[in-house]
Amino acid sequence: MNSYQFNRIASYMAKDYGTFVTDRERESQYIPMMKIEVEMLELYREDPKLYCSKRVKEAYLILLHKIQAFVKNQDVDLSAFENEANKKMVEVLWSFIDPTSHGSIEPLWGRAELNTEQERKKYFINAVKVFVQLLKSVDSNNDRFGSDGYFQFLNITLANLNRDNISSFYK
Repeated sequence: MNSYQFNRIASYMAKDYGTFVTDRERESQYIPMMKIEVEMLELYREDPKLYCSKRVKEAYLILLHKIQAFVKNQDVDLSAFENEANKKMVEVLWSFIDPTSHGSIEPLWGRAELNTEQERKKYFINAVKVFVQLLKSVDSNNDRFGSDGYFQFLNITLANLNRDNISSFYK
């Protein structure tokens, strides 16, 4: 896979899975989006140089490739695009969406037995839409605020939230 193919996954997945068409549809996914963003912000706060906006964008792209490979029951070699930071981010992100997880984190869209490609694709529709939206957010905030604009935006928007108190935000 070359760099062009790696970076085009969001466009491909948006065409294949769709995007949020209405504000209402996007709003229905705010809780999963915010949980993901808070988790990425926590990593950024641990080490801003390691977990920067560039790395989170790579992680979102890698995750979309992993979703595509999972749905199609294929292997994908992303080693040319992986590094310490984005691998850690992808590991955390996958724990939020893994339908077969038996870990301590409840997947954002539930657990499921997914035996066919159609079942797997249906399960990941909202996850793909969320990650395509988050990629747009990374790009727009980096354009607006500079090279680490995504995390500047998250620091302002989610200033008082962390992984321990995010659920109280929605009560």
